[in-house]
Amino acid sequence: MADHWIENHKRDSWRRQAKSSGYRARSAFKLLQIQDKFKLIREVDEIHIIDLNKKILFTSLRDNQPYIPPVDKALALVLDDDRPLKIINAPENISAAIMRLQN
Repeated sequence: MADHWIENHKRDSWRRQAKSSGYRARSAFKLLQIQDKFKLIREVDEIHIIDLNKKILFTSLRDNQPYIPPVDKALALVLDDDRPLKIINAPENISAAIMRLQN
């Protein structure tokens, strides 16, 4: 039974796509689908989830869009607090939400 699971796991296209996109799990694509369909986090153009090492675990950006990290002062606010931080780039009319993943 374990061999069958391993073979299915290796053939899983979502797992391979997550790995090639740099995500740690295939569930990142489900988060993208939920956000696109239900807009759980409203009034933002981008969503980024980081860990304590400031590594991106999830982003709503597509492959052709570059991630530009905010200044260290803004990241420090996210790392020290449990609440998400909304960043607004007025000249480009873009807003982003940055959240720290809880342990």
